[in-house]
Order: sequence, then structure tokens, then C-alpha cells
Amino acid sequence: MKYIDQLREMLRKNISMVQVERLQQQFITELKLNSNQIQQLLDGLLTIARMDPDARLRANALRIIELSFEPDVLQAYTQQWVDFVRQDSSWRVRQIAGRLIVAQRLTPDQQDQLIQHLSHESHPSVLLVLGLLLGDAFLEDYQYHAIARWYYERITNSNLPPLDPQVDHAFNLILHWIPDVERHVIVAEVTQDTVTQWSALHALAQQINKMADSHLHRLLKQVAKGQIYADGLDEIFHLFNKISHKCNDALIDHLIEVVPYYPRFTQLLQKNARRLTASQIEKLIYLAETATEPSIQQGIYRVFTHATSQLNREHIYRLLFLLSDPLEESRQILLEALRAHASQLNPEQTRIIARQLQHDTNPSHIFAILQTTPHPLPLTELCPLLVDAPFQDTRERREQVVILLERYLTEVNDALQTGLITQAITATEEWRFQRIILILQGLQSRLRPDDLSRILSILLEDPQNREVSRRMIAVLRALRGDPPPEKIEFLMHTLEHRPVAAIQRVVLDVLQIYARALRPDHLNRLLNRIEFEGDPQRQRTVLTILHIRFSALEAGQLHKIIKAWQGGLFVGALVKDVIRLLRRCSTQLDESHVQVLFRMYVEAVDASYLRDLFNLLQMHTAKLAPHNLEYLIQAMKANDDPQPVRLLQRAVEQLKPEHIEQLIQIAESNASAFARQNAVALLGRHGNLNAIQALAKIRRHERLRHPFKASELEEAAFEALYAIYLQHPDAFEVA
Repeated sequence: MKYIDQLREMLRKNISMVQVERLQQQFITELKLNSNQIQQLLDGLLTIARMDPDARLRANALRIIELSFEPDVLQAYTQQWVDFVRQDSSWRVRQIAGRLIVAQRLTPDQQDQLIQHLSHESHPSVLLVLGLLLGDAFLEDYQYHAIARWYYERITNSNLPPLDPQVDHAFNLILHWIPDVERHVIVAEVTQDTVTQWSALHALAQQINKMADSHLHRLLKQVAKGQIYADGLDEIFHLFNKISHKCNDALIDHLIEVVPYYPRFTQLLQKNARRLTASQIEKLIYLAETATEPSIQQGIYRVFTHATSQLNREHIYRLLFLLSDPLEESRQILLEALRAHASQLNPEQTRIIARQLQHDTNPSHIFAILQTTPHPLPLTELCPLLVDAPFQDTRERREQVVILLERYLTEVNDALQTGLITQAITATEEWRFQRIILILQGLQSRLRPDDLSRILSILLEDPQNREVSRRMIAVLRALRGDPPPEKIEFLMHTLEHRPVAAIQRVVLDVLQIYARALRPDHLNRLLNRIEFEGDPQRQRTVLTILHIRFSALEAGQLHKIIKAWQGGLFVGALVKDVIRLLRRCSTQLDESHVQVLFRMYVEAVDASYLRDLFNLLQMHTAKLAPHNLEYLIQAMKANDDPQPVRLLQRAVEQLKPEHIEQLIQIAESNASAFARQNAVALLGRHGNLNAIQALAKIRRHERLRHPFKASELEEAAFEALYAIYLQHPDAFEVA
């Protein structure tokens, strides 16, 4: 048509959009075109818009179409307008094409095409048209979600400029129809800004009850993709932690899948451990087998600690293979998990765990497993493992071994015990020897005559070898029970008839172990030979034996000990051992013993044991003789020494009238203030009425000397008078 060619030529000129509108009025409206010609005109303009390389000409053609035709005509070409929007390189063409679309006539597929184009569109004018267009369209939920994904990804992308305010407003009107929870989930999915993501996740945590399982699964998918950043992972953990008790199998499956990306999720699985299915447990075991991060393995092991009934035999076998992990922390956590399943272990599995003792320095969990498994390891297999185990023999560990061995007390036999003693004799390392001793103690091994004869033979064969002697004595201490009487007699005979120092030391060490089996005549024989050439070691051992048997000692035997001390047989530290023994035998000491001890106290020249002897005498002041008390009174007067005073205070009831008279004389004399005050205090403590006049006189005299302030002696006299009054109120008034 000629007028179309004319229109093309006019549009090709460099004219503005306003001039295009004027041209349309002059050219199109003035023509009297029939319907066929109008259709030809529309087709011609569409051809220009599609085919012409000149962008301005394409835009002008579409503008004339926009001005010339009604929406009813244009809606038939909706797909073409959509194609212009998606494909044309000119933003003006895309903008006008968007305006040509009738929103309500868009098919779902066309809507999807426009929504997909959003991520490729950058011009604000076109985005505004699309925003208004989609806002008027009838969209499905998934389309709203797609728009939201584009919008939030766009506005949080720091590499792109902010959206034009009008564009932002247009899309916000669309997103207004999306629930808050969905919007926050979308933000968490699409944003690359850590702060924005954390804010969205934090908001979700506040609305956890409104979230559907699909939302939770979508968040977990983002975790698996590595698209949840920094603090966002912790926020997701807290979010799931709030609903951990509501997790269904599908969510648990998904949590298991994301454990490699965020091992902390195993804490959520711990809370659901009792609900895990067999397939879920197998998935976790597979993750533990293939994990490269220790935190993943350790978290999974802790889950199994709480899954106390779901693991079957095959599961446990697979976990046992993981005990070869070189990381000690992971091994210990795995052993703790196996400990929770100890009741399910079969003999072979128990044996595998027991063998871990060969290289485990912290076997607490192994001990606990061996203690509770229904199929205990045979003692003949356990003992070698315990002997060679490299753990430190701390107090806690020793207690654990003893508790474990209590389970095996009925399995102990002579052959096993003899074998352990043989190992103790031949052990080259000290720690191994100590371990054998611990095992003998834990098994409550009994002393057998054959074992005793064998050990005594070794001791007496080379008594000079201190190391051998020490070990054999340790073995004897570990064995329970007393030797037969003939063995005790053999030891006493050896002591008396083989006066070799080394032999006697060994024999005394053995007798010390069996001190409670010694008869009184044995104790007498020991006392008869207590000199031991002045050897303090042998003497100390004898004193130790006597200390153990203190209740069997009689007065005559104690007299021997005190006389030996008085005669200088015990020197140095042995003196304190003797005093300690006498304190233990306090009920057996009589007045004669106390007299000797008092004389030794008075005549003592070595101050090293004076305090100990004084403390011993304090326990027996009731057995002091009158002349002892007189000596103490004179010592108090002569020396400012508090020890005589303390003895007198304890023995105040034994004071005789002559002692009271001496105290009165000291109180009234010119003796030291220390002596006078203590004499006054003793008079008050005794409560003798004969002292009232003297005490009153002292008080008056002191008041005259010190009229303005009471002296210490006056106060002591007043307190003494008051003490006598409390004891004898009626007689005090008469006196």
C-alpha cells in the first residue's frame, strides 16, 4: 500500500515521539480506511517494528499502533508484544510493547515469560511498565514467588544500582500479597548480603509457628548449596532447635543430608535420636565413614549415644571399624556411644573393644563397656591386656580397674594367680610391675603357702638386692590373708638366729605385713631384740609392728619400750615414733610409766621431741604424783614457761592443801607477774576456800597501787574469786 510506504518514509526521519503522535493524527485519522485497509496498515506497522534495523523506526511504528488501535484489537497480538518485550534491543520498543499488552488477557505461559524476563531487564522505564502490568495480571502463587525472588535478589545485589523509586513501589504493591513468612524465606534464599539474610532468618525464628515444612526444606536446601552465610547458619540452627521435637521423618532425612555442610545440626538429631529409623542410622554411619571433618564424625557419634535401642549388630560392627580413627577425641566420643549400647554387644564385639586397651591412654569408656556387657571377656584374655595397657595409673584409673575386676572374682584360680606373680617377679618396667600389683589387689588374690614360700625364698636368697626386696614385699602386700603359724615361726626363728642386717630387714618387712597375725610372745621376742645394733631402720620397723598391734601391748612391754628410750636406744626421728606409739597406748599407761616419762621430761636435753613428750603428759595429768605437781609449781615460779602451767591446769583436781599453800605464797610474793597471775588463776580454778582471804587481800593491794585502772593481777584475782563463788556460793559468803 502506497500510504504505508509514505508512512515508513515519514517515520524514518529523525522526529520526536510528540511529532509521531501529531503525524498519526494527521495521517491516520484523516484517511478514510476500511477494515481491510486498517488490518493491512496494522500488519505493515508490525512488519516495520519486527524487521526494520532502525530502533527509532521500530519504536515509532509501535507508538502509532498504540495510538491508532483499541485494546480489543491489540489483545489478539499479545504474544507478539511479549516477544517484543523479551527480545528487542531497544528499551523504547520494549517499553511501548509492554504498554500494548492487556494484563488480564495474558496466559499463564505469557506471564511466566515476562516474569523470567525481569532478571534480564535493566532499564527502569521497562521495569516500571512490567511492574504495573504484572500488578494488574491474575497471577498464581508460584508466579508471585518468582517475582519476589527476582525482586529481593535484585535489591540485595550490591553490584547493581538501586531500583528506581517508582519501580520499587510498583513491585512492592505486587509483593504485598505474599505472606511475611514466604517473603522472609525468599530473601534468605536469594540474597548474598549476610546482614539481610540474617535479618530474614531472625524474623522467621520469631514466626516459627507460621512456617510450613516446605519452608524448612527450602532453607535446608540453601544450606546444602552453601548459600547460607556466617551467622545465618546459627540462626537456622536456633530456628530448627525451637521445633526439634516436631521434626517428622522427612525433615530428619533432610537434616541428615545437610550435616556435612553444618555439623552442628547433629545436636538437633540428638534430640530426635530415639526416633531415627534404620535407614537414617545407616545414612549417618555412612557419613561418619566418609567424613573428612572430625566435627562431623564427633557429632554423629553423639547422636548414637542417644539412640540407645535402634542400632543393630551390623551397625555396631561398622562403628567398631571406625575405632581405628587416629584422632583421640573422636575415638573417645565413639567409645562413649558404644558404651550406650554395651548391653547389645556380642562376645566378638566385646573382644574388639577390649583390644583397644593396647593403645588407649584414657580407657574409662572401655572399662565401663567391659563392666556392663552381657558377655564379659574371659579373665585369661583380660589380664594380659590390662598388664600391657599404656594408661597412667592415676587414682581414678586404679579405682576403675578394681571395680572392673570385681566382676571376675569368681574366675580367679591358682594358675592365674601364680602366673601374675611370676610376671611381677620378671617384669622389667616399673609401671608394668605396679599394674600387676593392681590386678592382684583388684582380684582380691589370697595368700597361698606355695606363693609365700616362693617369695620368701627369693627374699632370703639375695637380701642385699633392695629392688627385688621392694617388689616381693609389694606382692605380699597385694595378697590377702595371713600365713600359716609355722611360717610366722619360721620368720621369727630366722630373725633370731641369722643376725645379718639385710636378712633381718627383709624378715621385719614381711612381719610388718602380717603384724596382726603375731601372738603376744612374738611381740615379746621382738622387744627383746629391739637393739638391732642401733640400726634405726630395723628399730622403726619393729615400732611400726608394735603400733599396728598396740592394743595387744601390756604394761610390762610398754615399760620395756620406755626404759629402752630412757636408756638412749632410740635417737633422732625414732623418738617421735616411740611417743606416737605411747600416745596410741594411752589406756595401757599407768602411774609408773607416767613417772618415768615425767622424769624424762624434766631431764630432757633434746628440745626436738620436748613438745611431743609434753603433749603426751597432758593426756595423763591425772596420774602425776604430788611431788610432780610440786616440781611444776616451782618451775612455774622460777621460769616464765607456759608448759608447767598447762599441766597444772589439767591436774588442778589433784592439787593437795600443801600445793594450795605454795600457790598462795607465790601469789602474795614478789615473784614475776607471770607466776603470780597463773598462781591466782590456778587458785580460782581449784576453788579452795582457804584462798579467798589471800585473793581479796591481793585485790585490795592492787587497787591501792593502781587506783585509776585495774591491773592484770587485780582482774585475775577478781576472776578467781568469782570462780570460787560459783563453786561454793554459800560458803563463800561465810568466808
